[in-house]
Amino acid sequence: MGLMTRPSLLLGLAAVAAVAAAAAPPAMLRTAIGEPATLDPARARTAYDYAVVSRVYSRLVDSDAALDLRPALARTWTVSEDGRTYTFRLAPARFHNGRPVEARDVAGTFERLLAAGASGPYAELLSVIEGARAFSQGQAPTLSGVRVLGPREVEVRLEEPYASFLSLLTAPSLSIVPAEEAARAGAAFGRAPIGSGPFRFESWEAGQRIVLVAHDGAPEGRPAADGLTFVLLPQSASVPARVMELVTSGAVDYALVPPGPAQPVPGFEIRSHRELAVFYIGFNTSSGPAADARLRRAFRLGLDRAVFARRMLIDDSLLTDSIIPDGFPRTPRAVPAPDFERARRLFKELAADGRRPRLRLDYTAGRQEIQDAFVAMAEHFAALGLELVLNRRANLNELTALTEAGRSEAWFGGMQADYPNPDGLLRAMFRSRTQGTNGFRYRSQAMDELLDRCRRTADPRERIRLFSALDDLVAKDVPVVPLWGRTYRYYVGEHVQGLELSYFPFHFPLNRVSLLARPR
Repeated sequence: MGLMTRPSLLLGLAAVAAVAAAAAPPAMLRTAIGEPATLDPARARTAYDYAVVSRVYSRLVDSDAALDLRPALARTWTVSEDGRTYTFRLAPARFHNGRPVEARDVAGTFERLLAAGASGPYAELLSVIEGARAFSQGQAPTLSGVRVLGPREVEVRLEEPYASFLSLLTAPSLSIVPAEEAARAGAAFGRAPIGSGPFRFESWEAGQRIVLVAHDGAPEGRPAADGLTFVLLPQSASVPARVMELVTSGAVDYALVPPGPAQPVPGFEIRSHRELAVFYIGFNTSSGPAADARLRRAFRLGLDRAVFARRMLIDDSLLTDSIIPDGFPRTPRAVPAPDFERARRLFKELAADGRRPRLRLDYTAGRQEIQDAFVAMAEHFAALGLELVLNRRANLNELTALTEAGRSEAWFGGMQADYPNPDGLLRAMFRSRTQGTNGFRYRSQAMDELLDRCRRTADPRERIRLFSALDDLVAKDVPVVPLWGRTYRYYVGEHVQGLELSYFPFHFPLNRVSLLARPR
């Protein structure tokens, strides 16, 4: 046998490594979510939409687990002394179709969100950009406040200082898209998206799975995992059992723990984190029975939040009387005790021709205890003099469409911040306007003035004072009755490395997450 020289040995080892690499299965992360309605950032509305959107697309700015801002597509930025002009310099990045991400894509994304007829929350939030209203109303062909300075440099001018503008840019709905591809695809863009995020869209089997694969042209580079599979869950009572089946069988690497006591699963740990969310009963304040403020106030007085929460398996410690999620700076509010007698008197005032007032409540119920809790609520209010008609909707997407169209009288809903600042979220919910996500149809000059001041104010102490005044106004006018916040929990496999939860339960960072070989 001849001697093997060192170069030959190295070539031999390289060949063995190449064969081993070719034989190794891809390291695909697997999780489970409810089925999204769309993967188009401009039309995304639910946490399930955001769960996928945040992986497929990149944003100008991102936030870390502590809610601190960090560069993303914008490698650097500067802000003018008057707080109105932002200049962004883009990092080298490619869309999933291979084209470089350029400054014109930033301009195109903003114009798409502000186009005439756009009704999403970000059309309102981005109205602070100079020329936004004229462009949205078809009075200008382009958005004058966004100027392309070069292939990878863009300037955004605001009509007035907006203290949270950079935070706003971290929202999944403000992900940068290749405008020409989105325009060409139209509504179909939401089923076959193209972004520049760490994972490229591969396939969507309705009711089964969405598959994404790693993309090496993202601004932060290629993710550690080779891909990401979302097992799609039905929005029904079978979800908890299905989640447990996926976890115990090892079919997912991490998954949201169903509500209720968490069952220990070998090979998985349970991690938890506070969420920037508040659940509430909301009212249509402009039409229907709840247009009468007396009915809304009577409902607030008559609802025993603690009893309702326990029936829903919610811990008393999460009860709140603030519409601002815990985790944001705010002044804590004591949850008031119910006053059944005052509620009964108000409902009696509202009785017409001897008939008690009637209110339809829309909700979804994926678990039996949720359904039971609403049945008990209806029985409770019947005793106080209100006929509460329960209208169970099939899923969250259907309920969202109903409320946004202004066709709900009252509903059980939740507000979940998707970027690290509350004022934009509150503005989207409560700012007076004729269309959009303000399903409450709430019109209040005092609220509008508070929201405008919140947007302009950078001083932390003054912002807390303004948020407290906003909470007081909500308690007085009752467009919503805040119920509770939420701490979410995840089953995370012991073989999952580098997964760090954040305040956002569906779009925490995954770039550095990798998988160890699972023991057989």
